[in-house]
Amino acid sequence: MKTETTKRGHHPDSPSSLQSSAQCPHFQNQDRESEASAAGTLQHLAAEKRDLSILDEEAQVAAVTRAIALEDATISELSEQFQVEVIREQYLPVASDERRGEWVGITGGYPDTLIVARDPDSKQSLAVLLDWKFGKHLVTPTEVNLQGMAYALAVFQKYPEVNEVKVVFYHPHIEVSSQLSEYTHVFNRDDSADMELKIRFVLAQKEAAKRGEVPENPSANLCVWCAKLATCPAVRRLAQITSAKYESLVVPDEVRPAYIAHPEDMRRAHVLASTLEKFSKAVKARIRDAVLTEGANVPGLKPVTKADREVTDITLVRDIAFQHGVTEEQFNQCLSLPLTKVEEAVKKLAPKGKGAAAVREFATDLEDNGAVVKGKPYTYLVEDKSIDNAIDV
Repeated sequence: MKTETTKRGHHPDSPSSLQSSAQCPHFQNQDRESEASAAGTLQHLAAEKRDLSILDEEAQVAAVTRAIALEDATISELSEQFQVEVIREQYLPVASDERRGEWVGITGGYPDTLIVARDPDSKQSLAVLLDWKFGKHLVTPTEVNLQGMAYALAVFQKYPEVNEVKVVFYHPHIEVSSQLSEYTHVFNRDDSADMELKIRFVLAQKEAAKRGEVPENPSANLCVWCAKLATCPAVRRLAQITSAKYESLVVPDEVRPAYIAHPEDMRRAHVLASTLEKFSKAVKARIRDAVLTEGANVPGLKPVTKADREVTDITLVRDIAFQHGVTEEQFNQCLSLPLTKVEEAVKKLAPKGKGAAAVREFATDLEDNGAVVKGKPYTYLVEDKSIDNAIDV
C-alpha cells in the first residue's frame, strides 16, 4: 500500500462489536490485520483526509468518491436551512459518567461524519450521522443495528438540543446509484431509554458469559471470525454431532482459517470442512423434503420453484433475437455450448470400445481449428483414496 495505516485503539465494547455480542455473548473478534481490514482502514483515511492518491485500486477510488459525494450533498442540503457543524472521526461515548477501564462510557466509537444542523430561529437541532461501510457485505439494517443505536444515543447525550438523529450506513462498494432505504433510519430522543436498555442488556450478557452463566450461541457466519473458535465447546459439540453420522472427526487445535499452518491441522481441517458440508446438505435436503412432501411449515422458510430454460431450436432463437435488434456478431458472442453433451453424442456414435478415442479426436479437432480455446487453468483438491482419512476423536 502507498500509505501505512496505524491501528487506532477502540473501546473494548465498541459500537461495531455490539451486534456480534448480541448474537453470541462469548464472541471475541480475532485481533489480526487482514487484507480486507487494511483496505477498509485505508479507504476510511482517504475519505477523512479527502486524499484519493493514497488508494491502491480504482474500485477504492470510486467507492471513496461516492462516500465523499454523499457527505457533500448532505452538508449542502442542510446548509440551505440550518447552521451546520461538521465533526469527523470524533470519539462519542455512551454514558460518559461511566468508564470501561481507561475508556469513557459503557461503549463509544468514532463515527465517520457527524453533521449537527441548528435552526438559527429556535433552540431545536437535528443531526445526520454518516458511517462508511467499505466491506463487500451489507451490515444489519440501521433501525435494528446496535451500532446505529449507540451512535444516536451518544449524540443525544452530547447534544441536549438534538431531538432527531438520522443515521446512514453507506456501502460505497455496493450502493452505487442510490442509498438502500433500510440503511437509513431516524432515531428519536424519546426512544433513548429503550436504546440504552438494549445496549446495557448486551453488555450484561457479555459479563455473564465471562462468569460462565450464559451459554454459547454458535452460528457459522459469526463463529468463523471468533478468536475463541478453537476452544468453543458449542462448536466442538456441533462437530461431534456430525462425526456420529459420517465418520470419526476431530476439531484441529487451530481452526481459524488464516492461522491454520501445520500440515496435519490442514488435513484434519479439510476433512472436517468436507464433512460439515455433507452434514449441511443433508440437513437442508431433509428440511426441503419436509416442506415439499410433508406439508411442514418452517418459520422463516418458504418454497420457491423455478425451472431452467432449455433451448430446443437454436435457429429459431437466433431469428427471434434478430427481430429484437441483436446482430449476428452479438448473437455468436453469446453462444456457449455445453461441450460435454456434444462429446456424449460423439461417444455414442463411435464403434464399441472406441468412444474415448473418438472424444479425444473430437477435442483435438476443435482446438486445432480454433473452435474452442482452453480457459485459465484452476486447481482444486480431492481426497486421496490411498490414504486413510479417518481421524480418531
